[in-house]
Amino acid sequence: MTARTRLGVGVIGTGWMARAHVSALRRLDVLTGRAHGVDLVVVAGRDAARTSAAAATWGFRESTDDWERVVAHPDVDVVVNLASNAVHAPASIAALAAGRHVVCEKPLATRAEDVAAMVDAAAAVPTLAVASYNYRFVPALQFARRLLRSGELGALRSVSLGYEQDWASRPVDRTGWRFDDPIDGSVVFDLSHVLDLLRWLVGEPRSAVANVQTLSGGGVVPARVGTDPEDSYAALFTMEGGVTADVRVSRIATGRKGEQFVHLTGSLGALRWSMEDLNSLELFLDSGDDQRDGFRRVLVTEPGHPLMANWYAPGHVLGWDDTVLHEWVSISGAIAGGGDHSGDLATFADGAQAFAIAEAVRRSSRTLRWESV
Repeated sequence: MTARTRLGVGVIGTGWMARAHVSALRRLDVLTGRAHGVDLVVVAGRDAARTSAAAATWGFRESTDDWERVVAHPDVDVVVNLASNAVHAPASIAALAAGRHVVCEKPLATRAEDVAAMVDAAAAVPTLAVASYNYRFVPALQFARRLLRSGELGALRSVSLGYEQDWASRPVDRTGWRFDDPIDGSVVFDLSHVLDLLRWLVGEPRSAVANVQTLSGGGVVPARVGTDPEDSYAALFTMEGGVTADVRVSRIATGRKGEQFVHLTGSLGALRWSMEDLNSLELFLDSGDDQRDGFRRVLVTEPGHPLMANWYAPGHVLGWDDTVLHEWVSISGAIAGGGDHSGDLATFADGAQAFAIAEAVRRSSRTLRWESV
């Protein structure tokens, strides 16, 4: 496949994730040092006036309140589906059928039949179908994965991941589409980043036992899954290698704004990472010297660290939005027929597996027993 000289982009959605993706697309040439020909063609949103204003500010040629116009636009090569969860399946399937590449925000969908239809649609065409799990593109997490796969941590003994936020802690905040439908808005699906990271870092979960909770009277009670708002959960997973992983996720964790974390412990070493300090990795490698061994902070900003070759001088830290930019470097490379780190992109099949894990969590909370993934 010859290198592209133009990439026509259509975006569905005008929220903060849309801003992050548009920002990444506008910076793509600067980071990589090569022209991608990004053409911001059309953006769609539910509010016509807001969408028109976004188009003018962000540099799109056109705006619409109908996502079907994005899919059908002849100048669009890739559809970036950042709409609410209910729109993920119909818009993505239509875009793939129209011959477009698709980048779909997580989760792919919240119902098994929609996820299956999306995977089938992706398998039927040669175009790219990406489930947007951008935390795969945090340099510190790529470094953690490199350490784990190299064997430097030894055999895994414990795995702990989590994602805790507090934006839905107060009644006044509990509005919008996430609370209109308890399934579409479930935190198990919505914060499925952590389930994708579990797979990407450690491997496949085989079974799960979990408790999903809902806010009640200031505290929490077990959620009636599928009926109550699904605000938090704690889960244990048996992993394919034998280790047990624990995961906790919440949107009502008072005081935690975006505390996503990864803790891995092996026979030879251990590591800790937090999104609130996303450039750093706390690393312990056992040298046998009990008086000097200990965790040390590794600042993952060296040119030899993953994804850092084209960035600034060491010590000049990156931000959350740069994970989306890294993802777009891979997306554009994959569209062109290769490219940097395109193998780290999450496919629709990956998105379907994250959905299957989420469903095992929700099923276990209903049955109060271990459930297969």
